[in-house]
Amino acid sequence: MFAKLYKLAVIAFFLIIFFPVPESRAGEEAKGIKEGALFNSGNYRVSEGRIYRVDNTAVEIPVKGNVLGIDENDGVLYYISESEGARYAGRYNGRENVESVMPAEPGFAKLLKLHCTGYLFYYLAELPLTEEFHGKERVLVRFDSASNEIKKIDDVDDFTVSGENLVLITSAGLNCNGVVIPLSLGGRKFISSVADGRIVFVSNGDGVEVIDILSERNLYIYRKGKVFPYSTEYNVILEFNDTFLSSDKGTGDESMIYYQVTLNGIEAGRTETGPGEVVKSSRLKAETGKFCIITAERRELDKIKGRYVRVNNIYQPDEVRLFIPENRIIKVRFDFDGSRYTLNQSVYEN
Repeated sequence: MFAKLYKLAVIAFFLIIFFPVPESRAGEEAKGIKEGALFNSGNYRVSEGRIYRVDNTAVEIPVKGNVLGIDENDGVLYYISESEGARYAGRYNGRENVESVMPAEPGFAKLLKLHCTGYLFYYLAELPLTEEFHGKERVLVRFDSASNEIKKIDDVDDFTVSGENLVLITSAGLNCNGVVIPLSLGGRKFISSVADGRIVFVSNGDGVEVIDILSERNLYIYRKGKVFPYSTEYNVILEFNDTFLSSDKGTGDESMIYYQVTLNGIEAGRTETGPGEVVKSSRLKAETGKFCIITAERRELDKIKGRYVRVNNIYQPDEVRLFIPENRIIKVRFDFDGSRYTLNQSVYEN
């Protein structure tokens, strides 16, 4: 099994290095949505809200209203425009221009991305500045100009359409036709490219994660100039640390502590024993491509009883549900301030 996964990772690595992957027509650069992507598409350009065909001479395409964005697919020009409060979705095949009035909907602060095929218009928009969204909420809209039907999906950072697949990036991970593959990268993520209709490259501007949407696997992660370590013996590192001194409790004595760890309900060993402010760790081997449940039980030395006892529930860390990706180590750090635990999850680096 490991040999097969290793081969997949190697294949993905050589795809990255030796084969330039085609950039999504509506892809993003490292700092976000590509500037001008909505206004430049093959044979057409947008200037001051008007569309022009660019060949030997610039010829204007008659469009109602102010153009918000364009896309070109299979020789057809698609656009979305706005006029007097109404929004239009148009298709121009070089001879005939067909416009559809889109159903009334809340206004958007900005159109970010447009992808069209057949009679379907997919576009990503940012909601206007409100107390609820603070101008940061993004919505994916699907408009069928044949049936005049409109649907929306909230919580979408980016999207692309690859063949029959609608691929979304949400807070839960990479969503392909309803199947969610969790991601290790932090921050706002975007789809930088798609290779062979199945290998999706997701970036946050710093690192890149490689996902195979056909096998529903998270294959690899890399960062420019950096290699993430990997071990065949473990893929999870747990670290526990008290951010307060034992003397802060008023006892004047250092508490000696260790954590008993379970993985999916099975005992998985314990950490080192030491004072609370000394970091204690545990290494686990969990099944990749799946979620696991990790619990850690804090035990302190009771000097009167002369043995280690389980502390009160209010001083115990919460159970952790963790997705285990392929070919990398996940580090989870538990920082205890005396009343509650703060968890920080990241990809382990040397």
